[in-house]
Amino acid sequence: EPRATRARSGRRAAVQRADWILLIVMVGAAGVAYLIDSVSGHELRSGPREVAAVLLALVPLGLWLAFFYQRDRDEPEPLHRVAAVVAIAALVAAVAEPIIDAVTIPDGILGQAAVAVLWAGAIREWAKYAVVRTIAVESGEVDELADGIVYGTAAGLGYATVINVGFVLDGTSPIDLGPGFLWMAVVALAHAAFGGVVGYFAAVDELHRPAWWWMPVGVA
Repeated sequence: EPRATRARSGRRAAVQRADWILLIVMVGAAGVAYLIDSVSGHELRSGPREVAAVLLALVPLGLWLAFFYQRDRDEPEPLHRVAAVVAIAALVAAVAEPIIDAVTIPDGILGQAAVAVLWAGAIREWAKYAVVRTIAVESGEVDELADGIVYGTAAGLGYATVINVGFVLDGTSPIDLGPGFLWMAVVALAHAAFGGVVGYFAAVDELHRPAWWWMPVGVA
């Protein structure tokens, strides 16, 4: 028991150190984005700045994925499977986002909320669930609740990366890279959190076979 306690303490300390490193890297990446703004002006669509913007859009993917993946240290999921979920979710997002954008957003708070929740939100979260279900659950990789959370988070990050890359490439007005990077980091974290919730519900659905309404509630 003392040996197991020391091992747990050691793992906890290692996770905390890694968290600090990831935080420092995230702050450093934000600093680089603000530095590019300060030395090169604020026009996004200008060759090298556009390349820098795309690279910065990929940074939150790597950092948040590392942040969540290291929390599955006891029985970590195969990295290639996690990467496959990220990649497939990104491909699905590349198809789904133009469909979402094709709908005209009505005036007024109620209309905007309806489109955001019942249209955009529903498509995005069902898409994440479909990826987790197809790539992870059906392959037998989900044998505990934490597995579903890891794969759901990976799906959310893959999906968010497409949104972020689209944000920097399809902007109709100049975007500051500094604030833009912070926005992309928040978007990636938000979709990772949403995906983690969906992944948890998917794991419960697979392991405990709850009632038929379980997954619709989880997606909602």
